[in-house]
Amino acid sequence: TVVLAATNDENFVEARKRPGAGAAIDRLSKSLMRQTINPTLVAETALHMVSKGKTNKIFKMRALDADVLVPAEITKLFPAPDANGDLQSPDGRYAIYYVQGRGKDILIAPHALEMIGLTVAGTRLVRDPNQVPAQVTKELNDTNVTNSHFFTSVKARLDIITRRVRPESPIYMDLDKLNKLMREGDRGISARDAERWLSKSIEIAVGKGVSVTPIIVSEAFSEMMDKNLFMDLKDQRREDWINILTTVKADFLLPEMTNDVVEVVAGDTGAVSGLYEEIKGEALALSSDSQSDFWYNDTSEKRIINKDRFSEIQKIYREINNEDFVPGKLVTYEAQEARKPSRKPYAPLMRAIQKYLLKSSLNTTAFGRLVDHFDGQQVDHHTQEVARHVEIALTKRGYDRESFRQALRFVYDVEYSLRKRESAR
Repeated sequence: TVVLAATNDENFVEARKRPGAGAAIDRLSKSLMRQTINPTLVAETALHMVSKGKTNKIFKMRALDADVLVPAEITKLFPAPDANGDLQSPDGRYAIYYVQGRGKDILIAPHALEMIGLTVAGTRLVRDPNQVPAQVTKELNDTNVTNSHFFTSVKARLDIITRRVRPESPIYMDLDKLNKLMREGDRGISARDAERWLSKSIEIAVGKGVSVTPIIVSEAFSEMMDKNLFMDLKDQRREDWINILTTVKADFLLPEMTNDVVEVVAGDTGAVSGLYEEIKGEALALSSDSQSDFWYNDTSEKRIINKDRFSEIQKIYREINNEDFVPGKLVTYEAQEARKPSRKPYAPLMRAIQKYLLKSSLNTTAFGRLVDHFDGQQVDHHTQEVARHVEIALTKRGYDRESFRQALRFVYDVEYSLRKRESAR
């Protein structure tokens, strides 16, 4: 006989104090319920738990093409998976606000929930080959998969989990098998601690009168680490968790926030996607003929391949993805995406393009002046005009003035620290 029981008591010690419950509890077989390793589901759970299940009372939302705030609906912010099993987050669709009551509503800025989701999911993964027993390895299609970056790299694992990258089926199947056999989700930051992290982020933002941005989320993480507020935090995991957060900042948030900044500042939402289409066209042409000087766009217009730019993006691709950019991979990926109703860009290439655009922007004084303007410094008339256009455009991306100022600073500071690290090698 299998009996499922539920209690509102926080632990067995409290539940056992109930009259007549002790004997029944002693006969129970305890089995840990694994927590999700999907970052989107982590973020959804954290938001739901912070609101104590009353999301529509604690939070408001605004569709990015609308001006009206309405009570938040968790099923709209985090809809069910689509036909391909892909999950959607609020970023790029809705702005979320924390309702203070009498005070001003606090914006949960783009990528703040994503930062928590990715970091928490990363801490729940098993990435050490030495932890995988021999009997588990024997059940895999490729016994060397545990020594590959697909298993050991938190960036590669999160890329696959979020479907930014889709590896060959045998690799995907082995990782899925390892996830179950190694019981990923048994360790790492718990759902309760993810809730505390988001609550601490909101608390800090309210105290400062600012939005909940990735910078605030990072500050909350540091405070919880310093005060040992994460329940599963052990000394040997501390450095690993910090490194996971650093990876999330550099390899996920930096490219995505760069995309936001470039599109808002450029005043052209097609700035990044337009360049992606050009590089894709050039790559497809070069995959057929490596000596080709031309490519053709969707309207059969003949275009010259910008080989200097292509080489620079190849170099960046190699730096951030730890592998050469092979046009054939893009051809295979595009063929797979063509069969789907909604096509996604090839994430490793998109990241390289975003970084290329960021480098171009950071090499101009105009970007620096814009950062100065949003930091409250005096700037020239032209920069003020650009800033006025930016402040109109940023709401369409889910930002307010303060959160965009922090996005500018985040992109500027993280990229600067990465360059400093690279030059020190």
